[in-house]
Amino acid sequence: MPVVRRRLSAIAAQDQALARAKQIYDLAAGASRLVVWEHDVPGNRTTLHGSGGVQRATRESLFAKVHPEDATRVSGATDAAFSGVGPLHCEYRVARRDGGWAWQRATAAVVEADADGRPVRLAGTFMDITAQKSYEHTLLELNRQLGDRDQRRARALAWSEARFRTLFSSAPIGIALLDARLCVLEPNAMLTGVLGYPQDALVGVALPLLAAPGYREAVSRWAARQAGRLGPMQSLEAQLVGYSGQPTWMHLMLTPVEGGQEASGHLVLAAKPIDDRKAAEQRLREYASQVSALSGRLIDAQEEERRHLARELHDEIGQVLTAVRMALGPPRPGQDGTDAFTVPRAIVDAAIARVRTLSSGLRPPVLDDLGLAASLRELCAQHRERARMAVEVELVGDDRLLPPDLCLTVYRVCQEALTNVARHARATRVQVRFGTGAGHTVIVVRDNGVGFDPLAAPEGHLGLLGMRERVKAHGGRLDLESAPGQGTAVIANFGDLPAAG
Repeated sequence: MPVVRRRLSAIAAQDQALARAKQIYDLAAGASRLVVWEHDVPGNRTTLHGSGGVQRATRESLFAKVHPEDATRVSGATDAAFSGVGPLHCEYRVARRDGGWAWQRATAAVVEADADGRPVRLAGTFMDITAQKSYEHTLLELNRQLGDRDQRRARALAWSEARFRTLFSSAPIGIALLDARLCVLEPNAMLTGVLGYPQDALVGVALPLLAAPGYREAVSRWAARQAGRLGPMQSLEAQLVGYSGQPTWMHLMLTPVEGGQEASGHLVLAAKPIDDRKAAEQRLREYASQVSALSGRLIDAQEEERRHLARELHDEIGQVLTAVRMALGPPRPGQDGTDAFTVPRAIVDAAIARVRTLSSGLRPPVLDDLGLAASLRELCAQHRERARMAVEVELVGDDRLLPPDLCLTVYRVCQEALTNVARHARATRVQVRFGTGAGHTVIVVRDNGVGFDPLAAPEGHLGLLGMRERVKAHGGRLDLESAPGQGTAVIANFGDLPAAG
């Protein structure tokens, strides 16, 4: 009897363990939406255990709602499993009650066979994997999009590299790729050809060392600014030394390479030969110097001619007219102040006055006799009388320290400016300001006339060309300030000038 009791006790314990296992299984199946099924092959009976309880079915009803596109594949897999060829593992779509389709995964294996090895009982699972398939589809779509994007980027990169290589090799200017130390990594054929270097001889050479000795420091500072992107991108003109030691003028551009970590610190150098342009600029400077010298000689010749004409008018014609005036004599006593020579005397007097005015305008004797300040006062007084307008004069400094040719230039600038005011400005007041001292001389003629737009005026307008040439010949600068309705100011500035004597 003790043996029976122990046997019964063991059976009871096994029943309890089986009940707990079933309870745990039911909880797990309900939480995971897993359906476990058993199939009795000889009786074609299927028992399903799931969250909906226990259900009965047949093999045909298990796979009756399979999607038509999956039916053949599912039928083949189930035939193999039910005939004992191998386990079942199949994913397919089944119809839902709402008319849609749900993905389901079916698994099965033979758990009991007869003496001949034919399946008697199969056990398996059904599991809804619709959400999983949705995630998989989303991931596949993302992977496809990423793959397409990677392919597009790869094609774009290859195309960009091909274009760069084409430009690099066939560009009409010199191009070189530099590293962070400004050393040449790869030059193109144009750069090596212009500098006369053998193939690959430039590789590893630092850009500042390619510059002529007088330009190395400037090239080094410029390259450092460009590489560090300190301020706006700027070009540089410098001489690079060729393989033969011959310097070549080059227009340089340096641009940092954009492209991530691999391109960090790399730069692209563009170098264009400008020897022809520099030679042309030098010729233009020489021509300008020659034109300036010629202009100075023309001004000197003009002043000499004016001096000669003034002397001829004063000494020759003036004396002749004076002699004629003396020959006409004064009116006879006892007459009413008129006689046969009254009109001739008036004509000769007017001619004498006109000759004096012309002689003074051509070469004022007061400039040579009394100096610049006195001649400017006389010039302003004449303008005040002839043009009948207010003329204010302010003179500061000792003009006796100025060279005679500079005094003449200042006088001519003031004379031309006052003439322009009388002809064009329609002004009522003119201010003349002159100052000299500490190596600087300035004269300003400002009116309250109608003014004009200096940008719209032609280069030679109002005698500006002559004034500019005179001022430029003495190393000075002529500025013009004007606007419609706001008057005009002519400013001649001479700096760092030598003293007279």
